[in-house]
Amino acid sequence: MSKYLEEIKLPDFYFWKEIEEKRIPLSAEIELTERCNNNCTHCYINLPANDQDAKKRELSFEEIREIVDEAVEMGCLWWLITGGEPLLREDFTDIYLYLKKKGLLTSVFTNATLITPKLARLFKRYPPRELEITVY
Repeated sequence: MSKYLEEIKLPDFYFWKEIEEKRIPLSAEIELTERCNNNCTHCYINLPANDQDAKKRELSFEEIREIVDEAVEMGCLWWLITGGEPLLREDFTDIYLYLKKKGLLTSVFTNATLITPKLARLFKRYPPRELEITVY
């Protein structure tokens, strides 16, 4: 190990005393839906896009906002949006913008088949930290 790394101790960091006793979630992720517009055989989340039972189980925008607010209050910095296919959510733009407006580094995992010109403009104006596209 480098002699520099050996010399660095957690208590040496200026914020250590403030967080020593706390459990701060630096990152969070949410599977917005179990639904997907693809049917990949290897995927553990592959309910059809029109599955109404799965849609009923999804958290509402208000529930997601409450979770986000609580996480941000605790110190969360980064948020991953995934699914199923998160772009299937009719309120995806609202959710995404809420995360961005809260100052979160926001990443999106998608199969990208539902990216429209409108969504492309959204991502251009408010770039995600990462836009991971799964290709099979």
